[in-house]
Amino acid sequence: MFILRTLYVLLPVALLLLSAATASTRLDRVGILFFKKQSLDFGEVQEGKKARLVYECVNKGNYPIVISQVRGSCGCVVGSYPREPIAPDEKAKIEVIFDASGKSGAQKKIITVISNAENSEVKLHLSGIVISKK
Repeated sequence: MFILRTLYVLLPVALLLLSAATASTRLDRVGILFFKKQSLDFGEVQEGKKARLVYECVNKGNYPIVISQVRGSCGCVVGSYPREPIAPDEKAKIEVIFDASGKSGAQKKIITVISNAENSEVKLHLSGIVISKK
């Protein structure tokens, strides 16, 4: 009888400790995508030309980050990104091309970076002025 009571008390405690250890292990495996600058200005560009911007980032977590998508707020912005995992403390670059065809005046666009990082959706900003053809 004593053994059954002891087992009845110790079994839930053991299960609780095991689940806490498992949760802690999962929480420790996190990638954090950090950008040096989240806003870049391409200055002035002639209508019909393209401006190239590069956003630099680093994985400040302790788990590899995989970027799955980079999308612009309009069809005038195209992004390229590393397809291989970004290891902890490793740097990477996201290149964005802004096409000024059919644009004029001040421009502000948003680029969304989707990944498996803790901050899984990061918004980058680009701005500049398109000088119209005369």
